[in-house]
Amino acid sequence: MLRSLQKFLLPRIPAGAGNWAPDFMLSLYRRLSNDVCVVSYPCSGRTWLRLMLGYVLKSSANMTVKNFWDLHLLPFTKGGENLPRIILSHDDNVFIKTPAELSSDRSHYIGRKVIFLARDPRDLIISWYFDQLKRGDLSGVATFKTFGGSLEEFIDIERGSLATIFAFYNSWMGDHQDASDFLLMRYEDLHRQPEYELRRCLSFCGYGDVSDEVIAEAVKYAAFDNVRSIEENNTLGWDDFRPGDKADKQSYKTRHGKIGDHMNQLAPEKCQMLDHAVKTQLDPKFGYDVAGGRNIS
Repeated sequence: MLRSLQKFLLPRIPAGAGNWAPDFMLSLYRRLSNDVCVVSYPCSGRTWLRLMLGYVLKSSANMTVKNFWDLHLLPFTKGGENLPRIILSHDDNVFIKTPAELSSDRSHYIGRKVIFLARDPRDLIISWYFDQLKRGDLSGVATFKTFGGSLEEFIDIERGSLATIFAFYNSWMGDHQDASDFLLMRYEDLHRQPEYELRRCLSFCGYGDVSDEVIAEAVKYAAFDNVRSIEENNTLGWDDFRPGDKADKQSYKTRHGKIGDHMNQLAPEKCQMLDHAVKTQLDPKFGYDVAGGRNIS
């Protein structure tokens, strides 16, 4: 019954907010559904996680679907009837806003599970700068191609930069009770133990019965070098997953994939400033309060 209702309604309802359905109908649906929302700031590793999840789900369900990265459509594709519906969100385009403009309305997530995918803001701001500077319209709604400033200057702007990241992270950590359940995932943990983190994510989504072999295959498929090759050759035919300029490695979505890149891109005194900002302005529950990296507990 529920899946039939989903199959009828969901292709007609956008994954984001602001659709035609009455609020009471959406609220009722969400309370009955098995939706999972992955919320993140851009450049936090969402594409990486998305490819791993899609690979696992289509492989486990023996699906032949081509666009397996469209996670929110997999349950409505032949063979995917038992899969969870996973929705990807940058939470009302937070990356084009100042801290004061961020919304605290979490009603869209009532009754849904939420995975918050975080990345060390020191590295995140580096990736976001190059994404905006080099990828232009491929990076999202906003473009900073007209910014024309340096990386150091970009870090200090109020709209969609470090201040917005801090406010966005703190807001979610402090207020996620509308979600039926909440899972914090971190980019750095995905690097350190990808199989464990992927399985933890799948279990949270209600799809934990996956073989070790499929998990390992998904991690191997989404490894940096393979995904860089996929992007370079447009193997997936995915419009947004391509470089701004094939000759410029900084314009790839798979630009670097390393932890601690901010220390290679910024002067030591600027890194110290970022360390202090993270320690004093970011909720310590994220575990990023140590100099130059994440606190592994």
